[in-house]
Amino acid sequence: MRFIKSNPHPKGKKIGDCVIRAIAIAEAKRWIDVYKELCEIGANVYNLPNSKDVYEIYLLKNGWTKQRMPRHANDKRMKLSEFADKNPNKLFIASVVKHLTVVDCGRLLDIWDCGSKCIGNYFTK
Repeated sequence: MRFIKSNPHPKGKKIGDCVIRAIAIAEAKRWIDVYKELCEIGANVYNLPNSKDVYEIYLLKNGWTKQRMPRHANDKRMKLSEFADKNPNKLFIASVVKHLTVVDCGRLLDIWDCGSKCIGNYFTK
């Protein structure tokens, strides 16, 4: 897996916007548009736009499918970089500890390299 620094924030800020950032990159949408859509969902369910229940509603509504946490044959958790290397032609949005990120065809697109973290559930189209 190759890390490519990517930050679609309109002002290039590094803030707690990983959910917005990952979705904007994966969907090739503007950061502000994703933010507004997440805020609308959040208002409807009375939660913040970057909460898990809000972004899961957004992703499912936009054609993404939730996948279970991948594991090794011995049931040990898999690192994001290992999973990306095993799936070099996939686009997916993945959760790692307290973070959401995107991998596109073996390239981790984010503001920091979280490839050494264990992957949790992830979403594919």
